[in-house]
Amino acid sequence: LTRLTQGSEYHYRVCSSDPNDNPPACSDDQTFSTLDEADEDPPIILRGPVAVAISNQSARIEMTTDEAVEIELENIGEDDATPTVIQRPDRTPKHSIPLTNLEAGQQYTYALTLQDADGNTTRRTGLSFRTLAAPDNDSPVIVAGPVVSTRLEDQIVIEWVSDELADSEVQFGPTIAYGSSVSTMEDVSEHALRLTNLEAGQSYHYRVCSTDPNENPATCSSDFTFTTLDAADVDPPQILTGPTASGITDRSATLRLSSDEVGTLRITYGTSSDLADARTVNQTDPALSHAAVLTNLLPGLTYYYQVQLTDVSGNISSATGTFASLLLADEDPPIILSGPVAVAISDQGVRIELTTDEDVEIELENIGEDDATPTVVQRPERTPKHSIPLTNLEAGQQYTYALTLQDADGN
Repeated sequence: LTRLTQGSEYHYRVCSSDPNDNPPACSDDQTFSTLDEADEDPPIILRGPVAVAISNQSARIEMTTDEAVEIELENIGEDDATPTVIQRPDRTPKHSIPLTNLEAGQQYTYALTLQDADGNTTRRTGLSFRTLAAPDNDSPVIVAGPVVSTRLEDQIVIEWVSDELADSEVQFGPTIAYGSSVSTMEDVSEHALRLTNLEAGQSYHYRVCSTDPNENPATCSSDFTFTTLDAADVDPPQILTGPTASGITDRSATLRLSSDEVGTLRITYGTSSDLADARTVNQTDPALSHAAVLTNLLPGLTYYYQVQLTDVSGNISSATGTFASLLLADEDPPIILSGPVAVAISDQGVRIELTTDEDVEIELENIGEDDATPTVVQRPERTPKHSIPLTNLEAGQQYTYALTLQDADGN
């Protein structure tokens, strides 16, 4: 939306029409306010960058920023003379950059330059990953779920987590023969698919399946069942935990909350109690747990906020709270409060768990006694509680691992 007036509030709604000329679907009325003056704040990386879907020939660099940015990526292998430069001029807050034609078993170092619409830049250097020495022959492993996260009279949402990026499919029907399916080809590790046009008060069987980008055999869950509601949902979502502020620095903070059903989140926050100077953050992907990063804070001030949680039926719950930004930048390294400890050990997998005193991202290096090179697992989502599954391990092996923790200020 262009040619807007600075410091003004605007109302808007969005509408979509399908190719079959059915009546359009429109959202409720929403609002936003333009800034009072030009943006002089550099873009902030909220999540990542992280190398994912690593194979012997390719990888993908993913990250999320607090505003829409264009990206330039420089990538060089340990045996290369000059770097490869990739430019992504389309401004977006979510980024997934494929790197192809890589050499097997090579260490690659990359740097990123981010630029917003006002020319403010952020640069990250010294990032690296290692390609696999041989092709990936392991199918994805479902490490959590599947669970029904939303249940209505005519639709449900099923979620699960895999140990690597993979596509998503739900097979469902009135019997174990299923007969219907919903799928998406987008490769993700956290999966969520919505089943629609269901019959009210009916029982259905389902299972979930995922296939990785290397076309290894699909991994499917066992058979599960769900029953749709008898009538429309008119109950507002219940906030079970939070909202609480964590990962507070002099420039940012993270608001966390969870609810009993999936919903979208809208946060308004500012330094006045009536939120007259408020900024807005929207999370439009329905979820049970939310972690919204509030950026461009001023040091040493009290911030007021209001959260509005809307479920898929349009029912709304809200809550308010306050937090204070730090007066100075955080220079203290994160402290491990409990762990790390290896739990749920089997002949093929294990889970590393730990708790920290602040929100951190984690890189874990893991190597077996018979392995030549370590496996690197990156967890770019900053959180104080961590549970990292390690899969496709060898039976009866001694494994050694190391952890690197980094908070929002780079400590």
